[in-house]
Amino acid sequence: MTIATVISEYLSDTDRVVTPDEPLRIALDMESVLVDTFGYFLPVYNNEFGTEYERHDIDNWHWVRTEIEMHDFNRIVNEGWRDCAFDPAEDALPETVSIIGDDPRFHIDVVTARTGVDSEMLSWLSKHEITEFNNFHSVDVSKATLDYELFIDDNPTLVQDLSESQFQIVIAGPHNLDVNGHRAVLSPSVRTAVDSVVEAVERRTQTQQESV
Repeated sequence: MTIATVISEYLSDTDRVVTPDEPLRIALDMESVLVDTFGYFLPVYNNEFGTEYERHDIDNWHWVRTEIEMHDFNRIVNEGWRDCAFDPAEDALPETVSIIGDDPRFHIDVVTARTGVDSEMLSWLSKHEITEFNNFHSVDVSKATLDYELFIDDNPTLVQDLSESQFQIVIAGPHNLDVNGHRAVLSPSVRTAVDSVVEAVERRTQTQQESV
């Protein structure tokens, strides 16, 4: 079953018809979605502590809390934000985000759980020409409590908090391949996720028109 099919079924299950007057509300994550967080973090951490961690070693969501110290992770990542040192997580992100950012059927906000470096994050987005979104939010509560229907996010535990009217596309990485929940589907990239959302909405619209 394709990602678009799964999302289309979600839209059907929730009786959701997406239109410019009632756009699909999407929350797009930053770290490990738009931003290659560990591509920066691991070399810095290894150099500082004499370790040899590689990306595949981060094989579960709780790796940071169980394998290293959380305050070291946050310190290094925050330094990376202040230095604008991160690379994009994948190619052509401005074009990818604009596919839905320019489409009136979608309302897309960039939403991150990291706080304290808002201006640095906004500067990074601007530097990498990722600008076709509505709002930027930095939050310290579960994203599931926010007024979004669809989450493009790498956090595999978020799905546990989602309501029946919410859905998550999990951007796949070694740390979240065991995501479990009927309100989530794995995607290999943000581009695949975005293309699948657009395809699903168009399928749902066509089905709705044919039933009239």
